[in-house]
Amino acid sequence: SYDWIFKVRDYYDSYIEKATLRPQRTIRKVLEGNYRLYDDVNYEHHRGIAVSRKGKTPDKLDTEEITLEGCTHDILSSIYLMRNMKFADKAAGTQLPMNIYLDRKIYSIKVKYEGKDETKRVKGLGNCKTMLFHPQLVVGNVFKDNEGMKIWVLDDENKIPLMIESPISVGSVKVVLSE
Repeated sequence: SYDWIFKVRDYYDSYIEKATLRPQRTIRKVLEGNYRLYDDVNYEHHRGIAVSRKGKTPDKLDTEEITLEGCTHDILSSIYLMRNMKFADKAAGTQLPMNIYLDRKIYSIKVKYEGKDETKRVKGLGNCKTMLFHPQLVVGNVFKDNEGMKIWVLDDENKIPLMIESPISVGSVKVVLSE
């Protein structure tokens, strides 16, 4: 609904190793107003590096190697990792440490498990049994603080993300599963 003010088309592809859920390759394509970014990252976990080919377009890229720290994930593979964790034995308030790769840097963050929300209302789906998570965010151009994001996932074996809310530097964003 805001395309007439500021058009945003961001694409994020993550290829994940099935056995370990670690990323093998991440492609990030950012189209925001006149701003353009393309970043193609290959993870070489056996060598402890990520190789980033980054630039404004896929035709004009510079390459840089980034040293990985321990078990490092991209944004999407971290979600798949969380979806496969068992939370039945975890208390509300439990913090889970995680290394995240973004923009040629490694960030050590924590994801806080807030517990179960038995009656979360999700538009189009009604009341759902969910689990609530608060991931730490990387403060910068998009996020103004590191505490604001909330993620509700279905409290079943699939742990499908149903809704995400987060303040951003120019307001807030809300993502709702539509199908």
